[in-house]
Amino acid sequence: MESFCGLLRNDEKYVLALRRLFEQYGYKRYKMSKFEEYDLYLENKSFIQSDRIITFSDPSTGKLLALKPDITLSIVKDAKASSVSEKVYYCENVYRACRGSDEIKEIMQTGLEYVGDVDIFAVCEVITIAVRSLEAVSRSYIMGISHLGIVTGILESARLSDLKKQRLMELIGSRSAHEIREFCAEEKVPPEISEKIETLATLFGSFDEILPKVEKTVYKTPAAAAFKELCDIYETLKAVGLGEKLRIDFSIMNSLSYYNGVIFQGFVDEIPFSILSGGRYDNLLRRFGRDSGAVGFAVYLDLLERFHKSAEMYDVDILLLYDSGACLPLLAKSVDELTASGKSVRAQKHDDGNIRYTELKRFDGGSVINA
Repeated sequence: MESFCGLLRNDEKYVLALRRLFEQYGYKRYKMSKFEEYDLYLENKSFIQSDRIITFSDPSTGKLLALKPDITLSIVKDAKASSVSEKVYYCENVYRACRGSDEIKEIMQTGLEYVGDVDIFAVCEVITIAVRSLEAVSRSYIMGISHLGIVTGILESARLSDLKKQRLMELIGSRSAHEIREFCAEEKVPPEISEKIETLATLFGSFDEILPKVEKTVYKTPAAAAFKELCDIYETLKAVGLGEKLRIDFSIMNSLSYYNGVIFQGFVDEIPFSILSGGRYDNLLRRFGRDSGAVGFAVYLDLLERFHKSAEMYDVDILLLYDSGACLPLLAKSVDELTASGKSVRAQKHDDGNIRYTELKRFDGGSVINA
């Protein structure tokens, strides 16, 4: 099997790894056609990332069809109107304009959706799988988490119109405390509420550090229930050893027309954009007449091409040099320990200048030291 894996592209390797991960949690593969009726995307245009959609007329029916730019909308449209929860994942091609370009590409996207009776454990499970998905991509990753219930709970106290609340959310998303202060002054928002909104915009960091500050910020606001849910999520993920990589980040924003509750984005080193994005989107189901919940995420495999262009500059993570008299069992054990940590290792006697590596180490006296 490993010999066949060597023939796969990097995105195909990730798809295989993520499929195994999703299926471990009981998710079943969802398959769909390449096309959907254009009206599905036209009516939910702000939900999808691309504003350019490839359309054509079906010669047999005359209906306007579109190459799919999104998978979630199709899953929600086809979800069964029943009390049974559906746990599905997908590995499908979508058609989108590339970042910073007018060119439209066929992009492999994978992700999962939990639709139906969504409770706090379901939310925790989806975020857990999202974090595990980042681990499958890189050892150096961060998951940023926000909660729209906290943001809207505080904004509710400002007593503003929906349009002006949306403007404040945009300012929170840009971390613009100065503009928030000016906007609140113009709209005569009470100073104590304005201060809470400003504070929210600047909060970023580990859960242990930031949660106490969030608790003070939501005090005497309608955001208390959302704060408790955020705490429950953290405690659950910390119990399975994932708390260290989580960050509170209220600059993560999504449309209230579709999303509610927790939202999150995943980042890896070398890529300046989020490669994973998700959250709870019960409001989208309401638009389809469904009285149930939904939470999910997508991994953007096209962005990983940049990650690999950087990684492929090197042949190996560690070049480990050893002498001819080295203790072979201890040398083998050292190589095994390094590879178990996720590093690729090449052990040889001399650095002949032909191997590109990120770290040079030496096996000396039974231990590994920096060369």
